[in-house]
Amino acid sequence: MARGTTLEPEARRRYEEISGPSVTPTCLQSNKYEWQLASLDGLSTDRSTVVETKVGDSVYKKTANTRQVHKYYIGQLQHILAMTNLPYIDFCCWLRKLPEILLRIERDDSYIARLIAAEKVFWQQLLTQRR
Repeated sequence: MARGTTLEPEARRRYEEISGPSVTPTCLQSNKYEWQLASLDGLSTDRSTVVETKVGDSVYKKTANTRQVHKYYIGQLQHILAMTNLPYIDFCCWLRKLPEILLRIERDDSYIARLIAAEKVFWQQLLTQRR
């Protein structure tokens, strides 16, 4: 995570160079669910584009080899799409001295519905345990 925090601004700049829109790190909280939060690596000023950047060796290699997002990240990406209500998220893998990998991940409304239901249950369990 420390490496990601350090390299994320550079990865974001590279994303902007290859994709066009300027993006800013942003945190969101849902108006509908107090527990629904998201930390975005980049959101465009007009809120039409969102990006998740990854700078780790392992994620880069897996993504380069398969040209797909590893299933480990699907929940995170779909959660961000639920929060932003956007039709897609850009997934950008970057390591210094290697070509950027940019994949566009489409919104999956059925996955999001299941995800939100599971998040609600989890939140209720947390509240119950606090009492």
